[in-house]
Amino acid sequence: MRILMSVTTWDGLQIQANLQEQGFLVTAAEDGTAVFESLILLGRPIVILETNLPDMLWAESLLKLRQAKRNMSILVLNSHNSDTDRTKAFELGADDVITPQMDAREIAARIRAVTVRRAGYCGPNLNIGPMRPRMEERRAYWGPQQIDRKRVLITHRVVA
Repeated sequence: MRILMSVTTWDGLQIQANLQEQGFLVTAAEDGTAVFESLILLGRPIVILETNLPDMLWAESLLKLRQAKRNMSILVLNSHNSDTDRTKAFELGADDVITPQMDAREIAARIRAVTVRRAGYCGPNLNIGPMRPRMEERRAYWGPQQIDRKRVLITHRVVA
């Protein structure tokens, strides 16, 4: 999964590193302006927006993000763990709020849950015809057979 994350604090840097260790593709933006510029290049990533943006108010940024890309998953990193900021984030359209105190596996699970719900599914298991992607395992199956990632890449290159 591609994640666009504002990384303006030590907490943000730690979460970025933890997500990369778990296999997420994380693009870091140093401020709010860079988040909006990166959206043009990245399409529809999952966005993690810190509440400590140096160049703009995080609440205004969240509102603009939600207005611009309604179908995008947006999580807010609430470094201060403030009840007021958490409530405000949800009122402005955040899909979830995470804190630096959360375990890296919990943050990853929250990201996967938000993404699956945004795609219109409510459970951890998806079925797309005969294909069954398993988000937690990071594997996919075609019927009962597990799809071999190397074979799919080779087949894709030959076809393309």
